[in-house]
Amino acid sequence: MTSTAHHKTPYPLEWPTGWKRTPDNDRTEGKYRYMKARATGNGRQITIHQAQQGLYAELERLGAERLIISSNLVRNLDGTIRSNQRTPDDPGIAIYFKWNGKNMTMAMDDFIEPECNVRRLALAIQAMRDLARNGGGTMMERAFTGFAALPAPITGTEPWYSVLNISPDATVPEIKTRYRSMAKQLHSDTGGEDIRMAALNVARDQALKQGRDQ
Repeated sequence: MTSTAHHKTPYPLEWPTGWKRTPDNDRTEGKYRYMKARATGNGRQITIHQAQQGLYAELERLGAERLIISSNLVRNLDGTIRSNQRTPDDPGIAIYFKWNGKNMTMAMDDFIEPECNVRRLALAIQAMRDLARNGGGTMMERAFTGFAALPAPITGTEPWYSVLNISPDATVPEIKTRYRSMAKQLHSDTGGEDIRMAALNVARDQALKQGRDQ
């Protein structure tokens, strides 16, 4: 199941716009939560290959098409994730696919191990299918609404001084002060929106390139 849906790349990771990231210090180990062949009692950890195949299977059962798994994990020539590689600094996993004619995305970075993030995504898809089988088809449609068409990417076309609400002649210290003030209001930890915070970051970077030192 490979394609160029959403025009996203399998490698490196393309995190969905507007999806909140898990801070590094808040990530936990998932290796004891998702064990291989739990029923056999062999107690081995799930591998990235097994997790990947499980995700493919769940999405196929869902009827999803044009799947892309985006991560910082190196790929084999056939596009699958290579086994036995070093865990990347950013273990996040994002998936992009088409379902019922709509572009969907889901992402997970709660765990230190990428394979556990893949496994959790598969279980989330499985739970939604279970919901549909038990008469919750409409509920599943609504649940997936949150994963539908992503907001347009931030292109930086709006002037940085408009985003920051500051003079085009602002100095670097003024820009930094204004950025910090707005960031406190827009950051997701204080009830703000990730996409607006991302736009603010773009504006700050542009401003610092053009701002005056004094």
